[in-house]
Amino acid sequence: MPMLALILGRRMGLKMTLAVAPLHVFIKFTDDAGKVWNLEATSGLGSTRDMWIRQELPMTDRAIEEGIYLRPLSEAENAGLAVRLLVEHEMQARRAENVIAATNIILRFNPRDAITRVWRGSAYSLKLRQEVVNVYPDLSRLPPDVKIYADALLQQNLADFAAVEALGWTELDGIKK
Repeated sequence: MPMLALILGRRMGLKMTLAVAPLHVFIKFTDDAGKVWNLEATSGLGSTRDMWIRQELPMTDRAIEEGIYLRPLSEAENAGLAVRLLVEHEMQARRAENVIAATNIILRFNPRDAITRVWRGSAYSLKLRQEVVNVYPDLSRLPPDVKIYADALLQQNLADFAAVEALGWTELDGIKK
């Protein structure tokens, strides 16, 4: 819905871009006076404040400071959000290689896209399970080349999660306590 509203609003000449919060996409609209409004595409384009979004979808101050959440996205970052739909589909289909390829492209244009990085880290974990854990019943007896490969997949997984955590992302983003 936010992407459709963005396309229609721009077609009408409005200054709009997308923004994200945990588990949520919304529109940042700049009016003629230069004031920026958050618009909710799923509730008749009603406006909401950043504070309300933060109350409903908790996130760390660090995540906001680092630009993970609540900032207007660039054109390339808007396109990356559309590609994330494909990433989610490919992850559900358990096609780790496709997830990794798509997320690499998105992250080239938006390295602060925490959700994309989480998807990629999860895809490395999935690949490790599919290609090593499920194939070799005794992990203590992995052939040396397979062990090197498994270690590389694990390191990629750990690096992606460490990167988003350093930006203020947590597993509890968007979950009210």
